[in-house]
Amino acid sequence: MNTPLSPPAEVAELARACVEFVERATGMRLDYEPETLPILDHYVRERRAEVVAKPELVEVLAAPVGAYLGEVARRRLPLQWFAPPGEYRRWRIELENVFLSMNPIGAAVEAVDLQPAEGWGAHFRMRPDDERKAEAALANLPEVSEEDYYAPSSRLETLEIVVDAILAGTAPDDTRSYGPEDYGPFRAEAIGEALDRGAGTH
Repeated sequence: MNTPLSPPAEVAELARACVEFVERATGMRLDYEPETLPILDHYVRERRAEVVAKPELVEVLAAPVGAYLGEVARRRLPLQWFAPPGEYRRWRIELENVFLSMNPIGAAVEAVDLQPAEGWGAHFRMRPDDERKAEAALANLPEVSEEDYYAPSSRLETLEIVVDAILAGTAPDDTRSYGPEDYGPFRAEAIGEALDRGAGTH
């Protein structure tokens, strides 16, 4: 298990809120372990109808769910958050042992909507060579339902499979660690995506 530094304050606050919301709704308490992510899957399913009726609630639900998912990942993998306050579309978890980033809140939006979330960065951002390794590893997995494909528990499982596939194809003496200087250009790209998305909605 990874022993991470403290997350950004807003991430921690949203993750705690998720724990409280889920316990209030289900009577079960999340513990930041992957084994309890199916409880979060159930919570998202139960809230989906409400959000479909009121689309403005998507981000209200996705922010705490995504923050919690990212925090579970952070306890499993060496990664850091990029989380500018309030700018949820730009948030990313950035792996340190492989070059991979993604937005857990974007993944939560997809879990709610059951479709790709444009402009949310929910996909795994990797180098082309690593994408091929990931595709080869994922090609052997059995097909799953749309519900399971987008579920938070599946997203974490897929992330771990992809990271393992990338590491398996890395030279043993390659101990490079990735940080803000490596992810900076993609953070800038996320700013552009957010601005473009905002311009397109007015």
